[in-house]
Amino acid sequence: MPGDERLDLPQDVAGLSATIFLLGMRHGLDADHLAAIDGLARFNALSRPRLARLAGVLFSGGHGLVVVAVAAGVCAAARHWQVPAWFDALGAWISILVLALLAVVNGGSSGAGRGNDRHAGEPPAQVPGDQEDGGPPPTRVRPGPGCRA
Repeated sequence: MPGDERLDLPQDVAGLSATIFLLGMRHGLDADHLAAIDGLARFNALSRPRLARLAGVLFSGGHGLVVVAVAAGVCAAARHWQVPAWFDALGAWISILVLALLAVVNGGSSGAGRGNDRHAGEPPAQVPGDQEDGGPPPTRVRPGPGCRA
């Protein structure tokens, strides 16, 4: 009977797994994912640096679990339900709205478009510990491995 072929599981599972892995790696480089991870890391960089360093791992782990859960739900429902035609457009609009929201949030948190806190011609405020007030020289933070100075 056509369409009733038996799968050769060892070969098909390996090929399917490799394809899923490669498509997932490519999916991870989508702009909305990179923007979300960048926004999370920047938002937490000063107040929670450890969380900022883990932002990518936590985002990818959570996102992976959601994708697997949705895929399992779709597989379970696929036998009894057909995806409506408008569903593709809905997915595109959700991505557009999320990217626009991330752009607004990232733009607001980066200080883009804000004026300087000091007036033109005014010297910068002295910070305690500056060399001019006789204090110790400021400590220079060295970049970690893989960072450029």
